[in-house]
Amino acid sequence: MSKTENLSQRSISAVLWGASGSAVQLILQFGIQVVLARLLGPEQYGLFAIAFVVITFSNFFSSIGIAYGLIQKRTVTDEDVRFVNFWQLSSGLIVAITVFLLAETMAGFFQEPRVTPVIQALSVVCLIQAAAGPSLNLLNRDLDFKSIQLAGVVSYAFGYGLVGIPFALGGYGVNALVAALITQTVFNLAMLYWYKRHVLGFVIWHRDAHELVWYGLTVFATNINNWLLMNLSRVVVARAFPSAAMGHYSISYNLMLQMTGALMGNLQPALFSASSRVQDDVARLRTAFLTMLAAIALLLTPIFIGIAAAPETIMLALFGQAWHESSLLLRPFALAMPLYLAIGMATPMLWTAGRTTQEFRFQLPITFALAVAAYVAAQYSLAAVAWAVQGIFVLRLVVIMSATCVALDLRVRHIATACRAGVAATLLVASAIALVDGMAVQMTEKRLVVLAVDVGTGVIAQVIALRLFRPWFSSEVRTLFEKLLVRLPRRLALFGESILVDRKRV
Repeated sequence: MSKTENLSQRSISAVLWGASGSAVQLILQFGIQVVLARLLGPEQYGLFAIAFVVITFSNFFSSIGIAYGLIQKRTVTDEDVRFVNFWQLSSGLIVAITVFLLAETMAGFFQEPRVTPVIQALSVVCLIQAAAGPSLNLLNRDLDFKSIQLAGVVSYAFGYGLVGIPFALGGYGVNALVAALITQTVFNLAMLYWYKRHVLGFVIWHRDAHELVWYGLTVFATNINNWLLMNLSRVVVARAFPSAAMGHYSISYNLMLQMTGALMGNLQPALFSASSRVQDDVARLRTAFLTMLAAIALLLTPIFIGIAAAPETIMLALFGQAWHESSLLLRPFALAMPLYLAIGMATPMLWTAGRTTQEFRFQLPITFALAVAAYVAAQYSLAAVAWAVQGIFVLRLVVIMSATCVALDLRVRHIATACRAGVAATLLVASAIALVDGMAVQMTEKRLVVLAVDVGTGVIAQVIALRLFRPWFSSEVRTLFEKLLVRLPRRLALFGESILVDRKRV
C-alpha cells in the first residue's frame, strides 16, 4: 500500500471511529440534556448558560493556542511537549485565578448577581482543560479519534449522567450542572493522559518555540474570532433578557451545536491532519475539500433542514411545554448548521494552503456586523436575535468559501456540481417531513407520536433520495462511499451498497 493510500485509509478510519464515538456521545448528551432540562427548567438552565459563556471564552486565554502547534508541526520532540505543557499549565492557572476574582464584576455586567458563585466554582475548569491540551492535540496528530471519543463519551456519562442528574433530582438546581461540568473535565483529563502519556517536564523556551508560538497565536486569534461569531449573540441575550430567556436561547442553540460540534470535532481535525501531509499538492486538497462538501450535503444537511421543518414538534415532544418558546429559535439555528459545517471544512484548507491569517482577517468585520445585528435584533425579540445569527452564518459562508475557492483554484460550478445531489435530497426530505408533520398534528395531540412519524418519514425519504439522485454523485463521493462500506459489517454494508452504489457505473 502506497503512502498516499495508507494516509487515506487512516483518515477514513479516524473519521469512522470519530463518527461512532460521536453517535454514542450524541445519544448520551441528547438524553441527559433532555432529562436535566425537564428537571431544572429554563431559569436554572439560563444561569448556568451565562456562566458557561464566561468560562468558554476564558478557556481560550488559558491555552492561547500553542498546543495546536503539536498537530501541525512535522516532527514533535520532547522539548516541544515540555514547552507546551509549561505554558498550558501556567496560563491555565493565571486565567482560573483571574476568573474567580472577577466573577462578581462579570455577573454585574450580565445584571444577574446569582451567577457570581457559579462563575467562581467553574473557574477551575480553565486550569483543568488547559492541562488536557498536550494529550488531546497529540492524539489528534496521531488521528487517534478512538481514544478521544472514548474519553469524551465516558467523561460526559460520568459527569452529567452519574453526577448531574442525581444532583438535579436532589433539588440542587444550577449547582447540579456545575458539579457535572467539573466532574466531566477532570475525568476527561485523566483519560486523555492515560491514552497519551507525554513528558511532564517544563521548558520555558527552546529553539523551535518561535514556530509553536507564532502558529499558536494565529490559531488563538482565529479561535477567539470564531468564538465571538458563535457566542456573541449569547452575550447580548444574557445582558438584554432575563435568565429564563437565556435558557430558551441556549437549549435550542446547544441542541444544534452539539450535533454539529460532534461532527466537526471529527471531520475537521481528520481533514486538517491528513491535508497537512499533502499541503503542497493543491489538486489533492481540492479533491478532498469537494468530497467532504458533497458528503455533508448528502448525508447531514437533510437532517438539519428536516429539523427546521418541524421545530415545535421536536421541542414539545422532548422537552415539554415549559420549553415551548424555544421552538421559535430552533428553526433559524437548524438552518444555520449546514452552513457552519461547510465553513468548518473550508477552514483547514486555508490553514493547510498556508493562509492561516486569512480566516481571521476576513471574519473580523463579520464579528462587528454580528454585534450590531444582535443588539438591534434584541430590541425586538429573542427570535429576531436567532434569525440575525442565521443571517451572519450566510455571510460567513460566502466570505470563507470565496477565500477557499481562490486558495484551491475552485469555481462556483465545482461547488454546485459537488453539492447538487445533496441539495436535491435535502429538499425532498424536508418537504416530506413538513407535509407529514402538519397532517399528523391535526390527527393527534401526542407530540411524541408525531415526532416518531416525522423521524420515520425522514429516514424513508432520505433512502429514496439517495437512490433517486445517485446519478448526480461525483466520482470522489462514490469512491468515498465504497471505502466506507468495506469497513462496515457485511449485512450493513450490503444494505448501504444497495442505496449508495450504482452498479451500472461500477
